[in-house]
Amino acid sequence: GTKCARGDLLHTLARCLTDWGRFHRELLRFDYDLVHINPSLACKAIVRDGVFLLIAKFHRKKVLIFFHGWDSSCEHLIKSFFLPVFRLLYKRADGFIVLAQEFKEKLFSMVGPSHIFVETTTIGDHHVLKGDLFEKKAVDRKSVV
Repeated sequence: GTKCARGDLLHTLARCLTDWGRFHRELLRFDYDLVHINPSLACKAIVRDGVFLLIAKFHRKKVLIFFHGWDSSCEHLIKSFFLPVFRLLYKRADGFIVLAQEFKEKLFSMVGPSHIFVETTTIGDHHVLKGDLFEKKAVDRKSVV
């Protein structure tokens, strides 16, 4: 059947509030060096993960945002109506990763000068062939959340 819009909205809000509270408590409990936020540039994700960004910055953490997707209609909405709010919020990030030069240029136009890196999500064959993809490496739990 169809979902009740109001009930769905209340459920989503309750889930977000719970997630934000858990994240806040996690940052109180452990001394992380970096917070990695992994949204798409999509309207719901921008709002939800913008709060995670604010919480991390409240705790004085460095924040890296990796936009793994890009919704052009959301970009248009931001640029048309919410650019000052988006810029005020997302300018607080210490760095960004995007998947294409085109997105780097668009993000630059939205947040201004910032550390914006273009990366890929694929792994080169040379890593797999050499076997270093499967090497065990110690990771300090406190370094990244």
